[in-house]
Amino acid sequence: METFKRQQVVDFLVDELGYDAHLTPWGIFIDMPNFEDTGRTVIEWRVGERDIADLNGLRMPRGFVGGAAYAMQELSAVLACFIGDRGIMRGSALCIEPA
Repeated sequence: METFKRQQVVDFLVDELGYDAHLTPWGIFIDMPNFEDTGRTVIEWRVGERDIADLNGLRMPRGFVGGAAYAMQELSAVLACFIGDRGIMRGSALCIEPA
């Protein structure tokens, strides 16, 4: 199983955002502080290598190189705005469904 792109996302979540994240056979498991900073939120991101490639391949306006940095900003914004305790993300949609 190819995990290079998913590992890069996990490294970003751990190193840049300070979340507890790790790879699983079905994707990425994210444990982070909840919206009010009073507890924990768990997100299961069912994502594959191709989904990460689609996420990083965002169409950017002329003059911008690659969408990977913007995709990581978008990911961090989606995670920061989630107010539930448990959620599931599927693929490259960056939409969290309450679980």
